[in-house]
Amino acid sequence: MLEITVILAMAAAIYAVGRATRLPAIPLLIVGGIVLGMVGYIPTFELFGREVMIPDLMADRDFVIGMLQVGLAFLVFAAGMDMAPARVGQQTGLALKVGLAQFALLGLLTGWLTLRTGYGIEEALYVGLAISASSTLVVVRLLKQRQEMFEAFGRMIIGVLLLQDVLVIGALVFLAALQADTTAGMLIPLETTVGLVAATVILHRWVMPRVVEHYRADDETLLLIVLATLFAFIGIAYVGDVPMVVGAFLAGLALSGFPARALIRGLITSITDFFMVVFFISLGALLTLPSLEAVFQALVLVVLVLVITPVLVAWVAERAGMTSRGALEAGLLLAQTSEFSLIVALLGWEAGQLGDDLFAVLVIVTVVTMMVTPLWSSDRFVRWLMNYHPSPGPKTRVPDRSDHIVIIGGGTAGTLLVDKVRAAELTPVVIDNDPMVTVRFRQQDCDAIWGDGEDVATLKEAGVERARAVIVTTGSLHHLKEVRRLVSEGTPLWLHAFEAEQAEAARRMGAQTVTYSEASADVFMEWFEAEFGSEQDSPME
Repeated sequence: MLEITVILAMAAAIYAVGRATRLPAIPLLIVGGIVLGMVGYIPTFELFGREVMIPDLMADRDFVIGMLQVGLAFLVFAAGMDMAPARVGQQTGLALKVGLAQFALLGLLTGWLTLRTGYGIEEALYVGLAISASSTLVVVRLLKQRQEMFEAFGRMIIGVLLLQDVLVIGALVFLAALQADTTAGMLIPLETTVGLVAATVILHRWVMPRVVEHYRADDETLLLIVLATLFAFIGIAYVGDVPMVVGAFLAGLALSGFPARALIRGLITSITDFFMVVFFISLGALLTLPSLEAVFQALVLVVLVLVITPVLVAWVAERAGMTSRGALEAGLLLAQTSEFSLIVALLGWEAGQLGDDLFAVLVIVTVVTMMVTPLWSSDRFVRWLMNYHPSPGPKTRVPDRSDHIVIIGGGTAGTLLVDKVRAAELTPVVIDNDPMVTVRFRQQDCDAIWGDGEDVATLKEAGVERARAVIVTTGSLHHLKEVRRLVSEGTPLWLHAFEAEQAEAARRMGAQTVTYSEASADVFMEWFEAEFGSEQDSPME
């Protein structure tokens, strides 16, 4: 038990350092693991005339590998819970195109580079598979922080991540089948996986929503059910010669439906955080210091992932119907390797098909690209890159207008506003980043531009400089800020705000606001008074 004691002690020290320095936790955890792993290599030395020998804190390597695998299972389980297929919605076709293109091109390119640097076909297959997928944990966390999970490009990204995870899982099952000695043995992993997938579908659609709803007030029982589901899937995977991470991911997918995911997330967050710490420290403890050649190879792969992925994803997504900005932001968010990359590297290393250097290379690439992603996909960087986009302008021209009403955002509020504007015998021009929305407006003989409300060329195309008024229904202060730069001081601006803070910031920019919460309250009061009468005879009195 020495190993788990020092792992937890190191984790406590690292989180104290991270909080004091504001450095990200994951690289610090891996460095801490490397330090623990190197302690056993320190030779004896004399102190005050006595020989001192520092014990190997990670002497039981099998135990460390076991902790690594358990931590990995919980991480993959948490990733699976965020992959509800229903979240993809109408972006399924686009997600298939982008996901397959990224997976195939990156896999083939990195596999070819591995062969060209003197490695064999087995190493090339492992490296290509490890580099081809993006991180579910990192990307979903960023989408949640930015409140973009239900944006069109956010739904597309969820679909890409789900597809790539399924492809990697399929490859892992295929590799497991190839290791069998007989044809019958090769069929066992495939049959087990089919059974687990069937169980996932049944639990996801019919069983777990009812179970969770029944035990929603009993946290202890619900937590036991969740953990029992996870370990049942892992146990079946183990018996069926399938990598246990496949069972863990499918268990998470089985619990990813609504309302199960929302209720379970709060119960297991602290557990998954704990095992994340165990995983990354154990991973660092198993690493050996790579050679300079291996470090150079890792840097080449890092640059490849950070540059090729955004260009490829943006190119495919734009041609499939996504706006320039949405496609570019999706590409930058997907520009990292996955927690599944670590799984592939670990399985190859344990099987003796990857050497210590290549194992370290894949770990370095994964950690560095995960760290860079928040900066690489930041709003400021996306806006800067848009200045160099070869065709950042709007997709469809509209006639030159003046004294018209520009509406940014063609959702429910935008549709209602178009009707109101037309009823007032004024001309609306809609800007929306969803091509299907713009097509719908054009079919109604309404001028609509497919573009981004932050794109200056799009705003000029809509004639905001000559508009009678501009209404931003997206709630985006960035859209309002760009409009404010172009219109004259007397042009009325409106923002549909989601929160009071947004409304206050908009008013400081000279815009009038409608806050959704206030509007909803007004609608409720209108209904209440119509239903029960005025305040004087209200039953609330």
